[in-house]
Amino acid sequence: MVPALPVIKSVDKAFQKRRNLHAVALAINSPGGSPVQSELITSYIRQKAEETKLPVWAFAEDVAASGGYWLMCAGDPGKLFACNTSVVGSVGVISQSFGFVDILKRTGIESRRSTAGKMKGMMDPFQPVKPEEQERFNTLLESLHGAFKDAVMANRGLHLKSNPDEIFTGEVCHVISAAITQLPFSLPWAATQS
Repeated sequence: MVPALPVIKSVDKAFQKRRNLHAVALAINSPGGSPVQSELITSYIRQKAEETKLPVWAFAEDVAASGGYWLMCAGDPGKLFACNTSVVGSVGVISQSFGFVDILKRTGIESRRSTAGKMKGMMDPFQPVKPEEQERFNTLLESLHGAFKDAVMANRGLHLKSNPDEIFTGEVCHVISAAITQLPFSLPWAATQS
């Protein structure tokens, strides 16, 4: 996922009034990234679509998963497309880190930190994870997941062909269950390649 600011310039250019402009097409090829950047870009595209009254068609290329699927939500209802082999969905949130507590003990290295605020050092990889830290962190992840689900439901909810609870598991979706239309044609260059 790229930061929103460089994308904003491309979005502005795509929505510039031109004589034969009838729609804006989004080509999405992203495994995801920051939920903030996904939300900013998607919201900006929808804002421009409303201002210009132009429809938005979203096309998943290889992958439109996680934040990439969030970007697909910028497309108008019924105007989301993907190849049969496109990887889409993954409506979930992940955070990964490492714990170095045992390595520090074995090497005789001690971690020193200073913080102000009870939870400021939360999930420090050099300290054992405290239950209240893990609980707080899980709450944060659930909150982000909730925002992601809300965005999908706001833009795709009426068009989902599966139970939303089955889609919001973080798994990759099938094209049909994600309310994305499978492209009904072959790409023009596919027939010419040997």
